[in-house]
Amino acid sequence: MSAAKRLCALLLAATAAFFLVSCSESKSAGEALIKPVERSGGSSSGSTRTAEVTVGGISRSMSADASVSFATQDIYCEFSGARFAEYYVSAGDTVEEGAPIARFTIETSAAERQRLEAELEIAKSETERAVDTARSAAASAREALAAADRSDARAYRRAELALERAELQLEAAERSAEDRVAAARETLDEFSERAAEDTVYAPARGCVYSLESLGAGLPVEYGRRVCTFISYEDIAVTAPSDITGVPRYGEKAIIRTDLADGDIESRVLDAPINRGEDTGSFTVEIPDELMEAANAVLASDGAGRFMPRIRVEVERFSLDGVVVVPNSALKSEEGKRYVYVMRDGSPRKRFVVTGLADDKNTQILAGLEQGEYVSVG
Repeated sequence: MSAAKRLCALLLAATAAFFLVSCSESKSAGEALIKPVERSGGSSSGSTRTAEVTVGGISRSMSADASVSFATQDIYCEFSGARFAEYYVSAGDTVEEGAPIARFTIETSAAERQRLEAELEIAKSETERAVDTARSAAASAREALAAADRSDARAYRRAELALERAELQLEAAERSAEDRVAAARETLDEFSERAAEDTVYAPARGCVYSLESLGAGLPVEYGRRVCTFISYEDIAVTAPSDITGVPRYGEKAIIRTDLADGDIESRVLDAPINRGEDTGSFTVEIPDELMEAANAVLASDGAGRFMPRIRVEVERFSLDGVVVVPNSALKSEEGKRYVYVMRDGSPRKRFVVTGLADDKNTQILAGLEQGEYVSVG
């Protein structure tokens, strides 16, 4: 055989051996041999862009335009015979629970107080006389029993019964006296309390939405509105949701609005899934810094013109410390996901099991290990 023919035969044998070895490796590893290309981190022609399989995080969120929802409540004057004195607050002020809002002077009748005080003294005097009478009757019955002839059983028994009756009447007189005096004293105390309680207080932490035009020194009828109040507990950010099961109670939420600079972290208070619904709206807690800004605008502009731009971003899920690859590395075949793993500079097909994904990466549950490289793009 000529040298040329021997060289051709050797080349053919080497090619066949290389092909068999490659196929055997591919079958045992569950991978398919692809045309060899140069491994490179760049994107130049004739090279393959790769990415390392890493341990990282996966997160996904939803965004929706939102609005501030709130409820107002009226605070009324609950005093009789009241005259307005002064306001301690202005519209738009944020107040703590129990903070004074307005002061009144209470018109009390000196004659009424004198009458109630006299009734108390009369009750004391009359009940004291009734108790003294009952006490004297009991003492007389006791003396009669001591003087009774024990040899006359019937007479002695009548004396015993008379004493028992007198003692019961004494106890009843004492109880009646206590009750009558206590009632008279309670009536006088209530009158004194009405005269002393001359301030309206904030029912909760919140914002004074508006004040009534009450003139200093002018009488205020019982039940007259003093101010309109917005409780912090009633304020929330409301946004629409059409994603089944998202969001859930307590999940982290980010608020972005022109009422405040930068992102404001919050949490979900109520959502469709909490109510057994698939769609609807969800509410987000409004933090203190946003509450104050929102309340100030509410108080100055009014509810009808309160239209701040608000957007809420809610975290749907978040995972840390999981194996991830770029989304661009994944491909599909008959409903199965696979990647090209770089082996000796060549990409090899490998099926993987995927988990959650966000807009950049996908979680790999099985098929890849940290440190391997996959083809992307």
